Amino acid sequence: MAQYRAVMRNIPDEVHGYVVNDQGDDRPVVALPQQWARDFCAKLGLRLPTEAEWGYAARGPQNRVCPWGHEWDPTRLRWNEFAEKEQRPAPVGSFPEGASWCGALDMAGNVWEWCADWCDEDYYAVSPRQNPTGPAEGRRLNMGFPDGSKNYCEPRIVTRGGCCADSDPTYFRGSMRCSDPSLWHYYLGFRVARSP
Repeated sequence: MAQYRAVMRNIPDEVHGYVVNDQGDDRPVVALPQQWARDFCAKLGLRLPTEAEWGYAARGPQNRVCPWGHEWDPTRLRWNEFAEKEQRPAPVGSFPEGASWCGALDMAGNVWEWCADWCDEDYYAVSPRQNPTGPAEGRRLNMGFPDGSKNYCEPRIVTRGGCCADSDPTYFRGSMRCSDPSLWHYYLGFRVARSP
């Protein structure tokens, strides 16, 4: 949070009635629309990671289930072990034993993270195998109902990683993706990427 404040000067303090970004400079900055995260990155000559980059940093060449390996270990991340208990993000890097194969911290838990890509369920069936950059534009998604009927929603942007309020271990798998715009309050942050 301290880095964001130093560069952008303005951090939201309340969103939808939730007090946010009030727990100290060592916490991830949250409750930012994706464009604000992009603006921060641009000021530093950085960018948001593509979904493919995020996934590779989390899963690695071994295609790990979780950033730290193939077995679920609830001690390696900030998550909500009890569904009725709300948790807030931990200081960045609080779980070094949860680091991914390349040393990236907090790839599972703590906060969901914006990616650069539009969400498209079919994109990877037609994308380049090397360095896919995501769909060029968003499209309406069929969220579907259990009975098979259609339920279309507006285009969404991919988020990855799970958060401190999630209590289902499947949310912390390296392959899990989300695109729910209602997450943009204190469960949603970002990480930066650098082009080579």
